[in-house]
Amino acid sequence: MRTEQRLLIDFQTFPTKFVELLEECCLSSSPIHPPYPSPGGVPSPACLPAQRLAAIFTCEGFSGACCSSSSSSSASTGGIKSSSGGSGGGAGCAGAASIAVDCCSTGKMAAVASASSDACLTLVEMNLFKELTHLSLRLRKASDDTLKLHLAKQLAGLQIFGAKKMRELAILEAQCAQLHHTANSLSQALEATQVEATRALESLREKQRREMEDTSKAHAKEMAEVMKRSEEKQEGLEEKFKEESQLLQQRAQLAEQQLLLEKGRSTAIEEELTQLRSQYEEMRAQVGQAVGRCGEVEDREKQEREGRSLLAQQVEELKTQVTEMKTTETAHQTLLKERENLLTELQEQK
Repeated sequence: MRTEQRLLIDFQTFPTKFVELLEECCLSSSPIHPPYPSPGGVPSPACLPAQRLAAIFTCEGFSGACCSSSSSSSASTGGIKSSSGGSGGGAGCAGAASIAVDCCSTGKMAAVASASSDACLTLVEMNLFKELTHLSLRLRKASDDTLKLHLAKQLAGLQIFGAKKMRELAILEAQCAQLHHTANSLSQALEATQVEATRALESLREKQRREMEDTSKAHAKEMAEVMKRSEEKQEGLEEKFKEESQLLQQRAQLAEQQLLLEKGRSTAIEEELTQLRSQYEEMRAQVGQAVGRCGEVEDREKQEREGRSLLAQQVEELKTQVTEMKTTETAHQTLLKERENLLTELQEQK
């Protein structure tokens, strides 16, 4: 089977993997729809497969029974819980036993029981195009001995489970009796506590009533004293208010007089300010004229500076000429002296 169906797992891990596939089939959240188109020829969303994996059980008498977790499957589908023996179906008994029996009828179960040939359990994947078979198991019909052995094991397990549950029930009954005893003792303690609380509440109310009476009397006395003090304080405040109002009136009169004086001073200051503004305008005009004259003087001074520089250049030139003339005169005097000496010598020689 591993070679024919190209399985990737060995015989030891086959049962657990097969159970995982069956659980994945059962985890489908919507019913299975047959992969055929709608009457109009166009596939509708209701006719498309809504489950990725499905377990299909076929046997003589009926075929196409599918495993699904939904209890609202169509009339042609149903969950099958099967138990079989033999070489073909022995490996898948644990997984097939976990499928819930939701829609099996008596006729279908009778058909399975009376079938002479082997049954087939197929794991298929449904998509929009086709059904892809992942695994196909041939399930042989179990013998009476195998069924008896299986039922004996199940009965032994149920007996062990029942004994365990009976022991747990005895323990729970003992715990329940203990809890009843505890509840009774707690109820008695609660009643006693309620009685004590009622007495304490009555005594507390009486104490509060007395304290309220004493407090009200003390409060009334304090209120009378406070009223008396407030009246005396109010009289003193009224007298003080009258004195302060008189002082304020006197201060207001003085302030009015000072205001009149300040108004007179401000009038005189405004007149002086007007005069100063007129003087400022006159001075400003004079300053403008002086600035104009300064400009003229600067122009003249500039012209004089230029003339002075020209005169200085001319003086330098004249000085140079005078120096040259002095040099020439000195040369002439020297030449004249030489000539006079020559003339004197000539006269002496004559």
